[in-house]
Amino acid sequence: MWLLTGLAVLSGLVSGIPLLNAIFFLIGLVSLIILNVRYGYLPAVMGAVLVIVASLFLYGPFLAIGCLLMVIAPAMFMSYQARKIGEPSTILVWGMVPYLIPLVALIVFYPEIIAQMPAMLAELNKQLTLSGAMFGVTGDNLTRAMVSAQTTFEWTIRLMPGIFATMAAATVLFGYLGAVGIGSRMGAVMPSFRPMYLWRASELWLLPLGLSLIMVLFGGQSFGPIGQNALVFLVHLYALYGFSVIEFYLRQSMSSVWLRVILYLLVIVAAVVIIPMLAVIGLIDSRFDLRKIGEKEESSSYM
Repeated sequence: MWLLTGLAVLSGLVSGIPLLNAIFFLIGLVSLIILNVRYGYLPAVMGAVLVIVASLFLYGPFLAIGCLLMVIAPAMFMSYQARKIGEPSTILVWGMVPYLIPLVALIVFYPEIIAQMPAMLAELNKQLTLSGAMFGVTGDNLTRAMVSAQTTFEWTIRLMPGIFATMAAATVLFGYLGAVGIGSRMGAVMPSFRPMYLWRASELWLLPLGLSLIMVLFGGQSFGPIGQNALVFLVHLYALYGFSVIEFYLRQSMSSVWLRVILYLLVIVAAVVIIPMLAVIGLIDSRFDLRKIGEKEESSSYM
């Protein structure tokens, strides 16, 4: 119990450190879910309070609120449903609820953020020029670096809602899967999904996918950004199901776990190229059932 509490508190201690905070937010989420399911509400609440106090003392109220919305509240909501032995999909939906607050705030301020884009790009160019002068990068090399940085920065800002929604869903999903996998070894019984290699997307996802494509192609400045951000989320969703198809066939043809791990690492390294390919596989599988799992268990083939 104390190890779980310590790991949860650690997520508050590093909440202000980029990159590390994302990793430990996930660890804190897993720890609090197991604490609540295995040891009850009191240890989980104590751990949650310590997370907030640590983040508040070290980094201030803004990041403390971030810990509350992105670690504590999702963990409490999911663990409450897990204690009730609810459906795994319902547990994930409850875990996403707290993320709606920052997502809605991001959407509300999105037009203002986009309006500030020229000023932000100008500041970026200024900083790149100074960095180039410092490191001796000039001429065409500096120009190419500036164009690349501007493009990446601009699209990151434009797709922020979709990126945030995708990261939130991934955190909730892998947080709960981690809690189920680790918690089962600690006596915490939670509802679990069927094996990942049998996950298959519902054909119902084709409707929002089609609407998103229509908005991107014909929505102009008003609805185009909505479609683009929706596609960011949907592409990653279908990529997850595409990954399950690959995992299904790898399990049949490749017995070595380590070889599969190496392949997965290659997928992560080449994610920009691989994710769209996996999304296409997931999309095709949702319609044509590449593994033929629906013929045996049509009612339970979806996640």
